[in-house]
Amino acid sequence: MSAAGETLPDLGDLAGWARLYTGWAAEACLPFFAAHGVDRDHGGFYQILDAAGAPDRQGPRHCYAQARQVYSFALGALRGWYPEGRGLALDGLDHLLTRWRARDGRPGFIHSMAPDGTVIDDRRDAYDHAFVLLALAWAWRLQPDPAIRTAIDETLDFADAVLADGAHGGWQEDDRRSQPRRQNPQMHAMEAMLALYEATGDPAMLRRAEGFARLAVERLLPVGNGRMLEFFAADFGPLDDAARDCIEPGHHFEWTWLLGTLGRLGGSVPAGADLMPWALAHGISNAGPAIDRLNPDGSIAIPGCRHWPQSERVKAHLAEAEQGKAGAVEAACHAARMVWQHYVLPAPRGGYIDALNMDGRPTDRRIIPRTLYHVLCMVDELDRVAGRPGKASGY
Repeated sequence: MSAAGETLPDLGDLAGWARLYTGWAAEACLPFFAAHGVDRDHGGFYQILDAAGAPDRQGPRHCYAQARQVYSFALGALRGWYPEGRGLALDGLDHLLTRWRARDGRPGFIHSMAPDGTVIDDRRDAYDHAFVLLALAWAWRLQPDPAIRTAIDETLDFADAVLADGAHGGWQEDDRRSQPRRQNPQMHAMEAMLALYEATGDPAMLRRAEGFARLAVERLLPVGNGRMLEFFAADFGPLDDAARDCIEPGHHFEWTWLLGTLGRLGGSVPAGADLMPWALAHGISNAGPAIDRLNPDGSIAIPGCRHWPQSERVKAHLAEAEQGKAGAVEAACHAARMVWQHYVLPAPRGGYIDALNMDGRPTDRRIIPRTLYHVLCMVDELDRVAGRPGKASGY
């Protein structure tokens, strides 16, 4: 059975799409992941579900994926879409803090473990810690417990002491100084700081977010001639191996939304970032969804269309709409319709398709819980920009 009947809705405004998506989140999506995605034997959350929702019980777990589910259920509870998410978010956070933090006696969160708790990779990964901070920010909004604030402060202290790159800015990849450098941890660190600012009101968090924005616009974008490359040398300069250069349109969308959010929250946005035109000109498949990865010349590097860039595309158009860009509202509605048509409607109720080929046909019908973070953030932004935050209704 499809997610929401057999027909594609004909909706022409943001309020209509917000109503459809929040209803789906409340009545189908969050209940689906609560029923199928929570590991009630070992704690935390499963990372892979099959097309019917059955979990991969033996697969490894990653810290960032656990943190993303805490965020997702906290958001659902705070918005009133799924009040039961409160307990799931707080239980998931407790699992993160007791099973993943300082597991080997060293500060910070380990990278991966087996379902039974056996440590697989003990590195302290920057990407993981960005999502831990995002989860903590939303858990604090859900329950302003002093223990959560202490965890926020301790995690920031760890990042400052171990991950921060005093010479070049931003965060190192991990505590091993792995290479090459990636833009992705910097982007999500900025996202975490914005979430912490909204959660705590602490202006120091906004200043931290501004620092990552300056790194992106003043250091990273010039290396790609105004496009955001994925990989960099140790000093955030260009890689010696140019063959590794690549661009992900989804990250162009994500940076657009983050810079818009920084401005919306009163932060200083560096001038000179206009990431949408190139991504839209080169990164959209003939079937409509955004393409996973391109070469710097605009040719296709990975011929597929994962779900997550589509959610980020909606968010980017919404950010442009708030800035008054002509046609952005219509573009957001078009992108929301495309997500519903290609990724939600063909999936089991409450789930979504993970990946399509360039013709728009599914290539991976598994349901990937870590993508829920992208999906629900898109839903939340649709609802907020439409002026009806938190009001879920039938779809």
